[in-house]
Amino acid sequence: MEAEISVYEHYCEQVRHHQDERRAIANTLTVVIGALIAVMAIDQRLDEQDSWLVYALMVVGVLGSVCMVKCHGLIRFYKAMSETMALRIGYRTPGPFDVKVLEETVMLAQSEFWQAVGKIRLWKLWLAFFIFVIIAAISLYFSLPASGWIPLNNAPGS
Repeated sequence: MEAEISVYEHYCEQVRHHQDERRAIANTLTVVIGALIAVMAIDQRLDEQDSWLVYALMVVGVLGSVCMVKCHGLIRFYKAMSETMALRIGYRTPGPFDVKVLEETVMLAQSEFWQAVGKIRLWKLWLAFFIFVIIAAISLYFSLPASGWIPLNNAPGS
């Protein structure tokens, strides 16, 4: 019985962890979106020079959407697992149990959409995001000094 309670507590903790993770991702991407909009507003007009920022906003929006769906899928899964363990404890189901079998049973009970979402790994999404940030930063590095589109008032040499 102690092992079952420990597994139950583990899944409840996973639900809390992924709620916190979802909140952290949303906050981080909100700050990134705000920064992108602030950069667009520097010259106080929207023109073709801001197109890469619009693309960046789209990428961040897509990444944020996929991350939120993934986090929600994890929360759904761990809630279902904790409910399964709670029922097992409540009914005092006798005999040993295999957590992997329980996880597979719970995953198979979900719709195909959530099964597909379960295959997505958050670290891969974050890796894609940071690669995008690196590429955007490199392109910005090469385009900003020559473009002169960021006005610098009272800057040395101006």
